[in-house]
Amino acid sequence: MDPTTFIIGLLGGAAAGALFTGVFDVGSRWSQRHQEKHDLRVGIAAEIRVGLQNVEPEARIHETPDQSLHFIAGNCFPWEFYKANLNRIGLLPETAVSDVVEYHSLLWQFYEKAKVLNKWTEPDDRDARSVLTAEIRTIMGRIRVVGGRALAALS
Repeated sequence: MDPTTFIIGLLGGAAAGALFTGVFDVGSRWSQRHQEKHDLRVGIAAEIRVGLQNVEPEARIHETPDQSLHFIAGNCFPWEFYKANLNRIGLLPETAVSDVVEYHSLLWQFYEKAKVLNKWTEPDDRDARSVLTAEIRTIMGRIRVVGGRALAALS
């Protein structure tokens, strides 16, 4: 065998092996990233679906007793998955990102206002309490609308 042919064959085999390994690595990384995006989308959508049960049907927003608003805000609107994956929100579909972030921002507003309402001790100021309760119910309505849009964008 000619040494030149041997060297060319050896280099050609090494190049083919490196190319094959590189293509396999790129494919593997693409698959992992695709799975990560899918898992994030499914997890966020599940969390939103659970939360929306508290504002569906719309009548529930208006029929929930004031005393229950703090309980609902703190215990019935999950956001742990969102918080744990906040650094990956950019992996969601572009149309969903703003609605997902707004939805969770509304949850935080709802929670904070419900805490204030829960600590309300002044029986004389019923008008201010009514205003705060109306604000909370408005936020609940926005949660319902924005959450629905976010779910549509995630599907």
